[in-house]
Amino acid sequence: MPNSIYPTAKSVNMLSGPRFPPNANSDFRMPEKLLGGGSQEEIVKAIGENLGYFISEHYQKQVPRLTTLERYYQGYNDILYWKSDKANHRADNRITMGYPKAITNIRVGYAVGNPIQYKFNSNAEDNKSKGKQLIDLINQFNNENDIEYHDKMMRKNLSITGRAYELIYSPSGTVEIKVTDIDPTQAFVVYNDKIERKPLFGVYYFPVKFKDNIQWRVTVYTEDFVIEYPLVDNPEQDYEALEPDVNESAFSGVPLLEARNNAERMGDWESKLNEFDAADKSISEMANSQEDFNNAILCISGKIDLSANHEPILDDSGEPMLDDDGNILYHIKPGEEVDPKARVMFLKSSVTEGGTGTPVVTPTTAEYLVKELNADGWKTYMDKLNSDIHKDTNTPDVSDENFASNASGVAMSYKLWGQDQERAIQESLYKRMLMDRYRLVAIGWFALAKDGGLGNVLKDGKDILELVNQVQPVFLPNLPKNDAEVLGVAESLSKTGAFSNKTIQEYAANVTGVDSEEEQRRIKDEEPEKPTFGEQIPALNSVKAMQDKDAELNSTSDPTNTGADE
Repeated sequence: MPNSIYPTAKSVNMLSGPRFPPNANSDFRMPEKLLGGGSQEEIVKAIGENLGYFISEHYQKQVPRLTTLERYYQGYNDILYWKSDKANHRADNRITMGYPKAITNIRVGYAVGNPIQYKFNSNAEDNKSKGKQLIDLINQFNNENDIEYHDKMMRKNLSITGRAYELIYSPSGTVEIKVTDIDPTQAFVVYNDKIERKPLFGVYYFPVKFKDNIQWRVTVYTEDFVIEYPLVDNPEQDYEALEPDVNESAFSGVPLLEARNNAERMGDWESKLNEFDAADKSISEMANSQEDFNNAILCISGKIDLSANHEPILDDSGEPMLDDDGNILYHIKPGEEVDPKARVMFLKSSVTEGGTGTPVVTPTTAEYLVKELNADGWKTYMDKLNSDIHKDTNTPDVSDENFASNASGVAMSYKLWGQDQERAIQESLYKRMLMDRYRLVAIGWFALAKDGGLGNVLKDGKDILELVNQVQPVFLPNLPKNDAEVLGVAESLSKTGAFSNKTIQEYAANVTGVDSEEEQRRIKDEEPEKPTFGEQIPALNSVKAMQDKDAELNSTSDPTNTGADE
């Protein structure tokens, strides 16, 4: 059993072949008929017979891959554990590049930096009010569970490991529904053996450490039951003999949901691990070369004047210099022929007799043995690695000075075109999980509403899934934008007269942050109170005034009015 996500020192052979076995990322499947007739006893028995096998397969064959990807994101690359076999006197620096974290953070911010919005699609008049209530409940659920942060954590796990898990649950004794993300190294889902892949049950197991004692908590989630086993010392064991606690589930579905980054369940940068290692090696060896240069070997070719061994070092006044203990300082310490650390060395030329009898003088040289650094070649190599990493992961290199320099909107779109294609696929897969989330949540609301009541929309459970199926998640990529340009386009659309105010408000929502329905409500709230019927039509007011004036004139000119009262 692997005990840590971190390898031991000098235990990894870098770039030596495949990292993971072929089944390190495969799905878990089980014949559905093994669950029996569907009774509680048959389901618990069938799961207990096979649970140890699935946990062992996950822990032994899949967790090592997942933990490797997680430590690369944290910056603990293989270079830190490289089995380099260098001599002790050689420099052996270990430097890691931050590509995994940078790529993941860019991807997460781009995909879900703006919160996912939810709209109701139905045009049926009788569904509009129910749809509005359902969206209100979803928004309330999202706010209570800080779903904006939760989706970022899910997308982060998808980017790193290629898979992400969330658990929907109701705290004991409440009618609330909660959701939390689960570490991919501690969860998996077992599917049936049919063409249409259906989850049979989900497993969540994790270590519980108290003082020096480590035990494992194992919980299984089926469509109808939550099966919680007693704490065990080893998760890879036979669960058939254990007596678990079994409780009914309120969700009528497996509440441990799996999201996939792509069909292969691969992380955003998993395919470039070799390039990461190559870049780590290259920059580490450059650092080693610099350090080895400072500690290079002194090579002397020729003769040394050893008579200078006892020649003292004189100060400006010609007196011998003393060390802190009062000893005389010499150019070379007595008894040592060569001291490479000495600041002064006496070399003398050697004289030999030539073949013609003429003496030949050969000068003595002293120099350090160093490797010639090809800095230009090293930079070209690093630039190639950097370019390939960004190109093959469809991640823009924001450090490139030409990335956004005076680039038009179309040019910027082309730079992000590759990432947008992947984002479209990832959004489709994540949308599937989101719809499963809110179907389960809605079913849970209906089941728990009998006790607490959660809105008129839940009083009739027949059509609740049909309502949820008409909910549309809306993804808003978090891109750098020119607000003035967006508002300018909105103004141009308005002047054409060919677009409704709602369409223009939806377009401008990227700047204002207010959706069209809320914008229309605010406009309505700011309108002055409507006048009465008479006040609405000024002509009627004029006619009435004229009638009143005529009546007054008629009363004063009436011949029957004789003024007898005077």
